[in-house]
Amino acid sequence: MSLRSGLKVRVLLAGASVAFAPVLLGGCEMYAPGTLSTEKIQVREEPYFLDVSAREAGDDLAARVAHHHARHADGPLQVTVTYDPQNYRNTAMMASQKAADLARAIRGQGVAQVDADILPVSGQGDESRVLISYDAYSAHAPSNCTTMPGTESAIVEPNADYRMGCTVQTMIARQVSRPKDLQGQGNPGLNTEGRSAGNIVDLVRSGAENKELGGESASGQN
Repeated sequence: MSLRSGLKVRVLLAGASVAFAPVLLGGCEMYAPGTLSTEKIQVREEPYFLDVSAREAGDDLAARVAHHHARHADGPLQVTVTYDPQNYRNTAMMASQKAADLARAIRGQGVAQVDADILPVSGQGDESRVLISYDAYSAHAPSNCTTMPGTESAIVEPNADYRMGCTVQTMIARQVSRPKDLQGQGNPGLNTEGRSAGNIVDLVRSGAENKELGGESASGQN
């Protein structure tokens, strides 16, 4: 083979390599899905119910209910006391008095809006029930999040679907003291603009003059 023929063969081979390079690279997947969870703690609003006997519904219950409401809710609280229309002990009058007393006690613990009413239940007997309900917020780990193997139990097994950060988010969700705060305060409007900004111009608008502040010096002379 002559020198010229050898050069032609090398040029052809080099061209073929360049031509097939995109095809070879196209078969290689350069992206792999991440294993880091970027979702935030979820807040759910669900109805909260409490059903106790009227004998248990005293000041201690009012304090516990008010404490739970302050942490998990911000809306109205409903107190309902049942009575038996056919029973001479468990009467509507007694239920009304119980509902009013309990509502007053809960308001005294700081719950602003407490609605009270009574409910007839035929055949209930001598003992009435107290039903307390309101919408409550609760914090939960992000959806599709599981804890790290070994966190919930002593059994440690490989979990190929585990996403980094899920355990931290789960533990934080369980420790949130006031889940309703995670909802934020929405858009309260212009009334929340900084008062300090308004103070700067209010005095000028009124036409008053700022007094000289004066000051101290190291020599004792102003």
